[in-house]
Amino acid sequence: MVELEDYLNYDTVVKDQFYESIKESLFCPICMDLMIKPVMCMNCTNNYCRRCIMRWSKFKNICPNRCENTEYKKCVFVENILIKLKFKCKDCYSIISYDNMEKHVLSKCDTVKINLPLDKNSSEINGIFRKINLKNTNNKKINEQIKLNMKSKYI
Repeated sequence: MVELEDYLNYDTVVKDQFYESIKESLFCPICMDLMIKPVMCMNCTNNYCRRCIMRWSKFKNICPNRCENTEYKKCVFVENILIKLKFKCKDCYSIISYDNMEKHVLSKCDTVKINLPLDKNSSEINGIFRKINLKNTNNKKINEQIKLNMKSKYI
């Protein structure tokens, strides 16, 4: 199963000036990563990933800040900040916005980006970028071998 958290996290966020200026406000105190689908405790107003606080609530009936009998509601403010961030898809390396990543991931992105050297003698893998869409190859065994070869050699 594809986990959205694998695609929306500190490692995949495009670290531009905007992100650097607000990154401390976007971390979930439970998972210590970027908040995904942020929710807010209605008592203490702290924010958490929806998934993190749901897991937490299964074992403890209080929020991480020890608020009792609390409710959690979608945190629109943090969500609106996250929407302004860009992320690099770990599969195809496309730059995707926060609000479009789930749709991108669920569409089973199967484009693999490889780096090719500028010339045959180049020792560094850099230069021209090409995308190979594996949908164009009908043989499943060949698809898997292409994926393995590209990941081990070029990515």
